[in-house]
Amino acid sequence: MTFARHFAHWPPGAPTTLPVSRNSIYTNLAASTERHPERTLLDYYGTRLAYAEIKREADALAGFLQRHCGVAKGDRVLLYLQNSPQFVIAYYAVLRADAVGTLFVPSDKKRSSRSRWIEAARPAGAIVVDAGAVKALVERNCSLLPAGIVRVEGSFARGDNVEIRNGDGAAIARGLSNYGSAEVEKIRG
Repeated sequence: MTFARHFAHWPPGAPTTLPVSRNSIYTNLAASTERHPERTLLDYYGTRLAYAEIKREADALAGFLQRHCGVAKGDRVLLYLQNSPQFVIAYYAVLRADAVGTLFVPSDKKRSSRSRWIEAARPAGAIVVDAGAVKALVERNCSLLPAGIVRVEGSFARGDNVEIRNGDGAAIARGLSNYGSAEVEKIRG
C-alpha cells in the first residue's frame, strides 16, 4: 500500500519505499549491537543508551519473562507502558522471548471514576442517532437533543446507562439517560 498523497510534502531525494528485511526486529538489534555496541540507539531527553546497553537489558528481561513468568514461544504479552526507554527494552525482551507484544499506551488524561463506570457498565438500552447528532456528540462534545434521535432500542429507565449508536449501529458514546425509553420514544425527532 502506498500513500502517494504524502509525497507532495516528502523531502526531496528521500526514498519513498523501504526494503523489507527478512530478519526479525530482535535479530536486527543483535546485528547492530555486534557492529556498533557503543553507538547510541536511544536518546531520551538527553539520556543516551547504547545498543549494547539496550540489548543487555532486553536479554535480561527476556530471561526473567521465560524463567520466572513462564512466557513461552507465541505467548501474548501486554506492554502497558508510556513511550520510554523501558518500553523499548520491554518490547525487545518480548521479541527475544519469542512472544508477541501487544502495546497498550495508557492515556495521560485523567478520567473520573464516574466516567470509567459508565464505560464499563453494561448498557440497559440504546439510542440510535442521525449523522447530525453524531457530529454534535463526537466532534463538538455537545449534549444529545431529541431532534437527532432516530429510534430507541431496548427498555431502560431514567438514570440507566445507555449506549448511543450511529445509523450503522456502531457505538459512539455512552451515558446516563435523563429519560426512560418510553419517554425518549415520545420526544424523539
